[in-house]
Amino acid sequence: MDRTRTDSTDGSNAPTDEPLPDDLHWVLTDESRRAALATLRERESATLAELAEAVARTGDQPADRVLVSLDRHHLPLMVEAGLLDYDESSERVALADLSAESRERIDRTVPDGDEASVGDGDRE
Repeated sequence: MDRTRTDSTDGSNAPTDEPLPDDLHWVLTDESRRAALATLRERESATLAELAEAVARTGDQPADRVLVSLDRHHLPLMVEAGLLDYDESSERVALADLSAESRERIDRTVPDGDEASVGDGDRE
């Protein structure tokens, strides 16, 4: 993913940490990534294992399989796109500091995380 965009104020091409529209669109096309974003909207952060458990509750794959998929595929894409911060040493994942525009797009596309929130498995 190309992390350079033209700054509309001065026309320069500069690296950015903000997701580009195409990157954001690509990330939001996958159900597991949307479930991960929904979970992280509800929490400040989660461990990789907690996030995998929450995502697994929204689909039909076991948490151990979701964990591998998140770790090897989805998290790297989301980090590269600028949506998530991931601390490998603690295995903690958090939403990146996003612009209001990016947050609005995520809010429009990603349903509330009630079903995907970490720690709600005992809820009735």
